[in-house]
Amino acid sequence: MNTTNTTGKFRKRNYKFLVSIPKTMVAPSKDPPLCDGCGDPFPLDERGNYNVNVIILNNSLWGVTCDRCADRIKVPRFTEREVPEEAVQTVLHALGADPVIYFLKR
Repeated sequence: MNTTNTTGKFRKRNYKFLVSIPKTMVAPSKDPPLCDGCGDPFPLDERGNYNVNVIILNNSLWGVTCDRCADRIKVPRFTEREVPEEAVQTVLHALGADPVIYFLKR
């Protein structure tokens, strides 16, 4: 994805996306992950995955949030194809997960 504008300066991007991360990929010290908005732990779904909303503000990871907190942040929701690979890798690094991630369709 091209994130530069016509002047060649890096364009600031604000967006959110939803991912499903298997419990086995989360570092033990960060299990369960906590919502950065309300502080509640993420529940496991029926497949043993944490479904987290990732919030990117000004091209930087702001946090991971539950659905309720993500809805309060008014930025566009990106689909799997729109999310830059570096955003995915940042989330995986933050949670201590291996570089494999499963996107959820909204």
